[in-house]
Amino acid sequence: MTKIKKVVSSIPIQTKSAIVLVVATFLCKGINIITMPIFTRILTTQEMGIVTTYTSWYAILSAVANLSLDSGSFHIAMEEFKEDRMGYISSIFSLSCLSSFIVGAIFFILKSAISDLLGLDSSLIILMILSFFVFPATNFWVMKQRYEYKYRIIAITTVLSNGVSVIFSAGITFCASKWDGVDLAKVRLFSGNIVLIFTGIFFAYIIIKTGKVLYNKKYWKFVFVVNSPLFIHSLSKHILDVSDKTMISYIVGKQEVGIYGVLYSVSSLSLIIWNAINASLIPYMFEYLRKKENNNSLNKTIVIMLSVYGSTSIILTLAAPEIVKVLATEEYFEAIYLMPPIAAGIFVTALYNIFSNILLYYKATTSIMKATVMVSITNIILNYIFIKQYGYTAASYTTLFSYSLLALMQYLYMCKITVPPFNIKVIFTISIITICFCLFCNLFYKYNTIRYAIILLLIFSGIVWRKQLLKILKTLKNKKQ
Repeated sequence: MTKIKKVVSSIPIQTKSAIVLVVATFLCKGINIITMPIFTRILTTQEMGIVTTYTSWYAILSAVANLSLDSGSFHIAMEEFKEDRMGYISSIFSLSCLSSFIVGAIFFILKSAISDLLGLDSSLIILMILSFFVFPATNFWVMKQRYEYKYRIIAITTVLSNGVSVIFSAGITFCASKWDGVDLAKVRLFSGNIVLIFTGIFFAYIIIKTGKVLYNKKYWKFVFVVNSPLFIHSLSKHILDVSDKTMISYIVGKQEVGIYGVLYSVSSLSLIIWNAINASLIPYMFEYLRKKENNNSLNKTIVIMLSVYGSTSIILTLAAPEIVKVLATEEYFEAIYLMPPIAAGIFVTALYNIFSNILLYYKATTSIMKATVMVSITNIILNYIFIKQYGYTAASYTTLFSYSLLALMQYLYMCKITVPPFNIKVIFTISIITICFCLFCNLFYKYNTIRYAIILLLIFSGIVWRKQLLKILKTLKNKKQ
């Protein structure tokens, strides 16, 4: 036990945070995975399409209603206002509520028109508005804890709130499926969100009580100056992320978007690893750049993390047939070939996260905004052309192309500001290899022996190189808060 304690205490807090958050996120995602077969077998593909449409529109409209205050400017603010972080958070939460009230008022005035435009029932619009008000409270609180590496409380909060939400939703939906004439899509959405709404109310109370600031001219000015470009970026990024689903809904139909949405969710399982890594990587990168260190620790860390994430993406893509068989029905299995391009596109999100983190440090928010807006417009045009011509399968390839274009543009903007603090040739090589492997995985879906052999080889390589991975992780220096 003494040796174990010494080993644990010697691990940098960034590494502990990343590991704990990955495990916590995996637990939450594990609950989602366990309950997914319930939803895919109870809800029709049409009803799954309604759920996907709701979540897609929520992603876009919440960025507007909440002014994307949980975007990259939040990390800058945590460094800028480190002496009064809770004051800043309570101030921007009140700003978020004010903005949500304005958006909600517009929704109520144009309720029928907006309902028709979104393809959603008015009751789901009301649910969405309620979420606009309280969900930011949870996001702000969690992001602050992450920035300060308070990983234990984040893990407990995340697992409990999301776990209870998903399990409650699955139980209610299962019971409701026994009744005739029940809209199961609504049941799933309301039952899943009600727990998160109460969680948000609780954290809203904590934020207001602790921060004690509803309005601060300096904080609001910071938001409008620094966050304005990031607001446009965040909105454009949400559009980029969900335009494929919304356009499939309009051009093809709810059933097809339901199938595509489930396959996209399965493909994005690997993203939970990167999100946890990136959350802990951002403050470390900021500290590294602030101190202007000349050592190679940041480069080693990024190369290792990207390699691990790339291997995870490949393994997930190779195992797609088995995963879909377990989590969904035969209706979804016909779209198994969507997974390689979707998984490759999701991997590229890690690449542009790395570049945008550097741009964020130098407050080059306008550059981030320009790249995202241009790529989002490009993606919408490509989706409109190719979904009409080739069906919803085309959306997976247009998304991959758009994500790759975004990563390239952010890299070019980064190079205008500073010399990359990492070996870009190695990073691009890892990325190209991962993307090519993912795309060629569909050639192996009929050859189980080859697939299993590659999966085992990648896992074995991870075991062999684990000591080097741990050694590199331990070179990270603790960031003083």
